Amino acid sequence: MFKAWLRGTHHHCTHLQKYIDEFCYRFNRLKYQDTLFHKLIERMVFTQPSFLSKISMLLNALFFFPLHKF
Repeated sequence: MFKAWLRGTHHHCTHLQKYIDEFCYRFNRLKYQDTLFHKLIERMVFTQPSFLSKISMLLNALFFFPLHKF
């Protein structure tokens, strides 16, 4: 399906990864169109909340204490 889509839409492609990403996005939107809203609500309800203090602590650890020291 990807090759047919690429040949039919774009005759010359220079950045293949971008075209593959676009195809995957369009395919997923077409295939799972009716469940997107339900998945969003499900993730919002069943995911533990993330507090600002925890997020900022993780960001500080990432940016001020890099994993690789040169």
